[in-house]
Amino acid sequence: MNQQWKKVARLRVLTAGAVAMATVLLSACGGSSTSSVKAPTGPIAFGELIPLTGRAANPGARFLHGIKVGVKDVNSNGGILGQQIEEFLGDTGSDAVDSVPAFRQLETHSPSVIIGSTSIEEPSVKGMVDGAKVPQLANLPGTLYDGLSDPLIYRIAVPDSALAKAMAYYAINSSWTKCSLAFENVQSAQSLVQPLLDAYKKHNGTVLDNVQLVPHQTSYRTEITKLFAQNPQCIFIQTDPQTSGTFFSDARELGHFNIPYIGTDQNTDVTIAKAAGLADASKWLTGTSGALPTGPSYDHFSTGYKAQFTDDPSYFAAAFYDAVIVAALAMTSAGTADKNIWYKSIGDVTGDESATEVTTYAEGVKLLKEGKKIDYEGASANMDFDKTHTVFTDVNIVKFDTSANLQTVSTVKAKDLAAY
Repeated sequence: MNQQWKKVARLRVLTAGAVAMATVLLSACGGSSTSSVKAPTGPIAFGELIPLTGRAANPGARFLHGIKVGVKDVNSNGGILGQQIEEFLGDTGSDAVDSVPAFRQLETHSPSVIIGSTSIEEPSVKGMVDGAKVPQLANLPGTLYDGLSDPLIYRIAVPDSALAKAMAYYAINSSWTKCSLAFENVQSAQSLVQPLLDAYKKHNGTVLDNVQLVPHQTSYRTEITKLFAQNPQCIFIQTDPQTSGTFFSDARELGHFNIPYIGTDQNTDVTIAKAAGLADASKWLTGTSGALPTGPSYDHFSTGYKAQFTDDPSYFAAAFYDAVIVAALAMTSAGTADKNIWYKSIGDVTGDESATEVTTYAEGVKLLKEGKKIDYEGASANMDFDKTHTVFTDVNIVKFDTSANLQTVSTVKAKDLAAY
């Protein structure tokens, strides 16, 4: 009996020694992959970098509404890893300069993520995002961000290059092969011009004139006369609400508000249609927008949106809602809200086509807790980020009717845009 106990004792010593050695070896190699993962112990800070004043205030309000719906959805379903989202809002003023103090103010709250900004403010913000090493899910459609390779930044909305192709596609397929351009001379407008020209000319479109508009002038009669000198079949256009009011008033007086004006996503803003005059805008003025998918994800988002707000949910509101849900699911999958870790799980919850599709936060959390893989299909798009962290979707050609309701005129499929 004594000999047996001695053998057991020696076995225990050897086993303990092996464990100790394994621990030393793991430490030498940097430890296990989960050693630095820490679940949050308090509210999780979400920084929101949104234009609520200035030229982009109207769409900015829709961005924020989408975020609010997402935050309520997450917090009502147990939060993230048992903790609630705490929101911190920074108003960029629709300006690159004003976005700097807005970002600095958000930094003081140590956010786990930044939701926003837009292409207007990002040139000033990007360096700070990288410096703070905080992940960002932003509305960056500008062509400047095509081919983006920043691991921290994800583009949540269809890029301008896709919208520009859709505008060209719509014109060509409507047999409008001789048209002119009237875009404001600001970066957010001019970024669409080259991809529009490339796509239109590639498919035998002829550009009769390309006029840059200085925003907020008291008259555009000279520019309009130039645009119509060669009798264009359509006008490709981007103007803000104030410029639109003057431009279309002058066009009407000159007898030139009588052909198609094909606009960008700016024309999903009802204030532009109203500034142009709904009676004529409903006949001649279209815009472009990422096509909202039909199905349970959008239905869930739309129901939540209408419970909180009186306006109709837009594509951009859905995209910002999706940004919140994607971040929350990625944090849940990573087991942490640590800004240095969680964003690496975005692809795990959005891009695994072999995983179980989920359309709500509640569905996703349930499966993740069960140790299952998920593929979130969003309210604005499938949220399959490509290697440049960009999402693509179909594009709708839209216009407002005389009652200011946005109507879909035509849908351009993503596969057709890819070939355009």
